[in-house]
Amino acid sequence: MYRDRLEELRKEKNITTKKWSEESGVSIDTITRILHPENPEKDSPRVSTLEELCKVLGVELWEIFYTGDKSFVYLQTALASIKAERDALLIENGALKDKVDTLRDKVDDLKDEIIFLHNHYIKQKQNG
Repeated sequence: MYRDRLEELRKEKNITTKKWSEESGVSIDTITRILHPENPEKDSPRVSTLEELCKVLGVELWEIFYTGDKSFVYLQTALASIKAERDALLIENGALKDKVDTLRDKVDDLKDEIIFLHNHYIKQKQNG
């Protein structure tokens, strides 16, 4: 049952209900009603509310409903971690590319200055 899974994840992540409420924007009363409804058969939270609660727990919405093989959940978590690492590397690579481009520009400027000075020196020597 998703309610039990939400509570289990909250405890695993060591998140208080107050912190959960603050970070998700969902009131403590609403969280309490979701976890301990008066009429579980009729009281269902909005999907958007569950998504906000899941976001704070660091899980996808489907994970609170999934009751199958846990290795699938762990694979999804590993995949998310790898994607985050890839994104960080892409950002880092972009920053390095910018640095390389800047250094190339500086080298080109120095080449131009050397050529100018060389030509100036040759003209001075020819003039005497």
